[in-house]
Amino acid sequence: MQSIKLILIVILVGIKEILQWKWNKIKSFFKWVFSKTTIDEKVIEVAEEIADRAKTVNEEMKDVKKALKEAANQSKDVVKAAKGQKRRGRPKKS
Repeated sequence: MQSIKLILIVILVGIKEILQWKWNKIKSFFKWVFSKTTIDEKVIEVAEEIADRAKTVNEEMKDVKKALKEAANQSKDVVKAAKGQKRRGRPKKS
C-alpha cells in the first residue's frame, strides 16, 4: 500500500514539474515578445487567458491529488477485507 501511495505521489510531482516548466517557458516567451514589440490588445488577452487556464489546471491538480489520496486510503480497506478483517463503520445506536 505504501508503494502505491509513493508511486501516486511521484506521478503527481512529475506532472507538477512538467506544468511548471511549461508555464515558465510561456512566461519567458511573453516577456521576450513584450520587450521586442509594441503591446497589442490581443497579446494581452492571450496572456490573461493563459494565466486563467494555468490557475484552473492548478485547481484541478489539487482535486486529482485529493481523489488519489482517497483512493489510496480506500485501497487499504481492500487489503484488510482480503485478510478477513471486518469492515469498520459507524457504531450501531441502541
